[in-house]
Amino acid sequence: MTAKKKVSRKELKQPDEFISLWNRAFEFLTQHKREAFWILGGLFALAVVVLAWRTYSQSREQKAMALLGEAQRLLGSLSWEENQEQAADQDPEKALDVLRRLEEEYRGSRAAQLGRILLGNAYYQKGEVDRAVETFNEFLDRGHVVPELRGQVCEGLGYCYEAMGQYEKAAEYYQKASEITPSYSPGWALFGLARCHEKLGNYGRAAEDYRKLLADYPQHPQAEEARAGIDRIKQLEASQGAAAPAGQSDSGVKKNPADASAPAP
Repeated sequence: MTAKKKVSRKELKQPDEFISLWNRAFEFLTQHKREAFWILGGLFALAVVVLAWRTYSQSREQKAMALLGEAQRLLGSLSWEENQEQAADQDPEKALDVLRRLEEEYRGSRAAQLGRILLGNAYYQKGEVDRAVETFNEFLDRGHVVPELRGQVCEGLGYCYEAMGQYEKAAEYYQKASEITPSYSPGWALFGLARCHEKLGNYGRAAEDYRKLLADYPQHPQAEEARAGIDRIKQLEASQGAAAPAGQSDSGVKKNPADASAPAP
């Protein structure tokens, strides 16, 4: 017959940890009924507030996104002049009102961030470049940190300042946009930078920018224009610093300075 293992006095006195924890919790609740009631009530109230806030935030964001979608539909993907000739469901003026409402009623939402980019773009298309600059700068001043969005806005400012003939400032923003990664529309800011350097007479820098564009984005839509830019600069160098040829192509300037019409990243 196998001898039974003798249980020590120490083991007999050692309570199960879980049972001990439960007993202590139960004892606390028994002795502190009023305090426990307020603690549990407070936790429940906090949970209700958190749930309500999340529900409100989601509902608010959905409403804001609906307004953004309405503005995108009204703007379409064409230039301002072309939109004037389109069907009745495309109304740039009404789109501006929707975007301003989005900014006023849903400030701080993700949709409002995108809406501000669309608003700046709409002003640019309409020819109100000063208002576009103001709108884009307000976006940057608010410290939004999504790289793709900041890149679009810096590129938009580049187009604005270039349209105003302020090529040095335009180059500054094109440079910023080209350095932001990931990029929502890679290569365009670099092409704008090369174009501005060429207009400023910085032909060596312009040639470097064109070559970088071709090396990094060989399939870019403006690859042929970049090659043409390099050829122009070679001709200038061959003629020992002659003045830049008249009629330099501006075909690379996009009509949308910050294309936010696509889905958000």
